[in-house]
Amino acid sequence: MAKRPNILKLATKISLESMTYTGITYNDPEYKILEPIIDDEMCAIMMHLRLEANRTVEDVAKRAKQSVEYTQTQLDKLAKTGAVRYRYVDGKRCYFYPIWVPGIMEGILANREQCDKYPVLGESFEAYTRRRPEMLAPMLDSGKTGMFFMRVMPVMSAIENDTRTASYDELKTLIENATAISVGPCSCRRARRLMGEGCGHLEEDMCMYLNDNAVCYSEQGYHRLVTKEEAYEILRRAEERTRELYHVANTYTEDALRRTEEAIQMALSEVQESRVRFRAASQEQMQAQRAELNRTSAAEESPKAPEDAQ
Repeated sequence: MAKRPNILKLATKISLESMTYTGITYNDPEYKILEPIIDDEMCAIMMHLRLEANRTVEDVAKRAKQSVEYTQTQLDKLAKTGAVRYRYVDGKRCYFYPIWVPGIMEGILANREQCDKYPVLGESFEAYTRRRPEMLAPMLDSGKTGMFFMRVMPVMSAIENDTRTASYDELKTLIENATAISVGPCSCRRARRLMGEGCGHLEEDMCMYLNDNAVCYSEQGYHRLVTKEEAYEILRRAEERTRELYHVANTYTEDALRRTEEAIQMALSEVQESRVRFRAASQEQMQAQRAELNRTSAAEESPKAPEDAQ
């Protein structure tokens, strides 16, 4: 992997604006996910974008001191990688980038062609979500956005069951109020497949995006727009798969418990048989030793024959 200071600077800029910066090196996922897909020209243009700030191509060209045509070419390339997004404001396309997760990294993983070419993208996504959760939590409004992270609980402490799944009515409100709905690949499943830990099952047509993101991703070809009826059907399939997952998990657990009990019983039976064999062998050995002692004692106590006179 090449060490490119400009990419490191870009990754640092994004992290500082996202308020997740703790120091970034060439070995960190923020750098490793950008390095293979962002060339130097794209990097120079992306440096003139800002977190969640709407900037037209003319705005960016002016800041970068480049022509509009050149700037548009680089922005198109950036949008194709998924690192940069856009939304339409008053009919004009405005470019920006979101936080790392959920945001930039999911966008990068939406592009299957570049993911298959650079598996490190999946590894970087997994590493970031594993190593940076304490920084991501504030960005998720303590679960108000529908996402939660694992928490460490002290030993022997009570666990408060304060998590919940959004109700059907809440989801229906989001869908009914959406101006656009798209469905695309699951970033988590894709990352696992790229790491050689998944089969790709249920990878496609899993994650739904709404409104501006739905339009952006569908225009880039990574998602497809769906109707509200199709969105409800996707939710129904997800519920069915969840029930199947619970059934499989419960069945596996019951079978595993049964096989464990059988193995324990077999081990106990073997121990009992070994104890019986040991006791039998010990008894035989003790009887043999006792008989030998009796013979020795009898020989020592028997009178000796008188010695021949000389």
